[in-house]
Amino acid sequence: MRLAIPAPAILLMAALPAMAADQEPPRARTFHFEYQATVKAIPADAKHVDVWIPVPHDDAWQQIRDVRIESPRAYKVAEASHGNSMLMSASMIQRKAPSPSH
Repeated sequence: MRLAIPAPAILLMAALPAMAADQEPPRARTFHFEYQATVKAIPADAKHVDVWIPVPHDDAWQQIRDVRIESPRAYKVAEASHGNSMLMSASMIQRKAPSPSH
């Protein structure tokens, strides 16, 4: 039988022995953030649009869990400057052909 322990649980278990007996465990707070982006006023001659949206990431001061991304477009999450995470979506613009004149 295998025992699967999620990574955050392993980190917490590894950190517990390092705390002194008289120290309280770190406080925990929970937040819900929702980012929503709408791209408007795309220039008529644009061939594609790149959209970058910040994505929360773990660091020494925070642990991020349950990140869900819903997007009608293909995307990737990449590391940006200073170790920040960004969602990047590039979309080709498909414009309707002009209607023929009669």
